[in-house]
Amino acid sequence: MKRILQYVLFLPTLILIALSTNLHASTQKKRNDPLKEIEKCIKNNQANDALAKITDAENHADSLQIKLHELYWLGIEAAEITNKAENEKAYLKQAYDTTSFFNSVKTIFDYGSKCKQSLYNISNTKEKNKWQQKIEQKLAKYYINIGIGAKYFYRKKQYQDAIYYINYYLNAANNGLIEDVPQECLSEYPYFAFLGMQCNYLIKQYNNVFTYKERAAKDTLHADIINEILARSSKAINDTTQYYRYLMQGLRLYPSNKYYYNNISKDLISQNRAAELNAMSDSLLRIRPQNKHYLYGKSLALIDLKKYEEAIDCAKQIISIDTTATESLFHIGFCYYKLAEEIKRPSNLHSANQSKSVQSIKNYYRESLPYLEMYRKSQPNATQKWAPLLYQIYLQLNMGKQFEEISKIMTP
Repeated sequence: MKRILQYVLFLPTLILIALSTNLHASTQKKRNDPLKEIEKCIKNNQANDALAKITDAENHADSLQIKLHELYWLGIEAAEITNKAENEKAYLKQAYDTTSFFNSVKTIFDYGSKCKQSLYNISNTKEKNKWQQKIEQKLAKYYINIGIGAKYFYRKKQYQDAIYYINYYLNAANNGLIEDVPQECLSEYPYFAFLGMQCNYLIKQYNNVFTYKERAAKDTLHADIINEILARSSKAINDTTQYYRYLMQGLRLYPSNKYYYNNISKDLISQNRAAELNAMSDSLLRIRPQNKHYLYGKSLALIDLKKYEEAIDCAKQIISIDTTATESLFHIGFCYYKLAEEIKRPSNLHSANQSKSVQSIKNYYRESLPYLEMYRKSQPNATQKWAPLLYQIYLQLNMGKQFEEISKIMTP
């Protein structure tokens, strides 16, 4: 009886063990199902379905107990389906989706990067190295297309997209995604760094511009533009010290680029440092006496210093170099006008000096008139500049018809 009871008691234990084993097997099967479903989609060339299932599995990776490096490798294989399909169309000279082609390359690198990062879960060094080599060899096949994709999106002005490709191209080796970068690709690194600077600047990610600075410095072909981008970006982030450093460097190395001198001169005028601007302009004009930008800055400095006759000579020199320099027309007219204003009339209205002073004033107004009228004709909307001056000139020269017309403009 005791032996029978022992068997009866032991039987539930066996049942529990069997149930537990079956449950474990069922769980194991369920746990493997997501990868098998993805593999099935890949086998049937269903790239989008596979990628959707990969994303879903990634979001539930902990509960499903999936090996992430295996999941991400399937992501690479899924993206390859699209890549091969578009590549085949191109080879057969059929209509193909260029954007889809390059996006598939990026997706391959996205999953390659994730696969590489997930290898820390592998404790076996030999297996880990095997996977590392496997990833590197796979991504090396598509590396050149990453660079071509960067140029493609840059030309399309899709700058944020271009940045993703540029960063992969420049950093793949450093991040362990590929082992050996082809020499022809290495030689392009400075140019791609320049593109990275441009793209970030154009979408106002100014701080990111400086991350490419060291590599871009080797791009001698675009050195002037690179320096200007660094100057503009420094100004945008309110780094005044760096901004002026790049301005002065640009002025020294790339004198034909008006950006540097124009911004320096504008800032010096706004800071009431006209004497410094005049001295700087003189030193530059000794090297390039016909540079209209230096002459223009000098004329602004002379006006600010109230050296009107010198400013007139400077502005006339600019017009002799460039007949389209309309602002210099205004400067000449303005300076003659100010010379008229500087003449003080004697208190005795009947003195000989009074008549002489009045005549000198009118002479300056007559000198000013044609330049202001030419400026008005070329810049009809700049009424705030030419209208007040012409109003006073027409009044003082008794030009009734013109005065009446300008009065209507002054008092609409």
